[in-house]
Amino acid sequence: MIKATAEAWVAKGSIEAALLAHHGLTGPDSIMEGKAGWANSVAGAVDLTILTAPVEQWRLMRTSIKPYAAVATAMAPVQAAIDLHRDEHVRADAIAAVTVQLPAFALGTPSADPDRRYPATRGSADHSFIYCTAVALMFGRCMEAEFADAVRTAPELRELLAKVELVEDPALSRRWPDAAGGGVEVVLNDGRHLSRRYVAPPGHPTNMPDFDAATGKFMSLAAPVIGDTKATEVVRHVCNLDDAKTLAPLMACVAV
Repeated sequence: MIKATAEAWVAKGSIEAALLAHHGLTGPDSIMEGKAGWANSVAGAVDLTILTAPVEQWRLMRTSIKPYAAVATAMAPVQAAIDLHRDEHVRADAIAAVTVQLPAFALGTPSADPDRRYPATRGSADHSFIYCTAVALMFGRCMEAEFADAVRTAPELRELLAKVELVEDPALSRRWPDAAGGGVEVVLNDGRHLSRRYVAPPGHPTNMPDFDAATGKFMSLAAPVIGDTKATEVVRHVCNLDDAKTLAPLMACVAV
């Protein structure tokens, strides 16, 4: 999936630009605001004063992170489903119906497409509200293992997928785009109703995971690729970046 390389390409381009500038490569001074600059040629209408406005708060501090291996707007319902699995010990075969509550914006995205109820690929599965919520309910997780071919095609999961419905929650719609909240309501075969809801999803600046949770996700993804020792060293180097004289030791750890 080329989308999975987007951040890496941005970082690559930024580093190349900095290195080229360091070695003396120059370019037009008005590349943004000039007559043939980006603003007029590409964007159309741009408020360029924002680029030079005083920084009141670093945007990095308002960045959301994803604790689960799914589309960003699924974080809240996924967490709600995990909570139900963990706290209420919900079993898939005891579920009669599942309602996933989302802001209107989310319902207009491809992740709400009915064709993704039974995703044929990993890429369509992790961008499916129905699928991600269902596996979180069934397994109490939504990470790499939950998108394996054997899981996607399991009869018991497909039975649960058929019971999931997506609906708008007007209160969550009013909160967008400040937060992509979501909730899950489960109706059990015995008639009981269980629900969980997050106005601000996990990973939102107001609902950040603690250090152990964030590190745990990193280790679960990195260790199988670079090994436990190198992954642990990456965490140590990142925690001490302020005192680092060079990034060479960190880069050595992530090299495969």
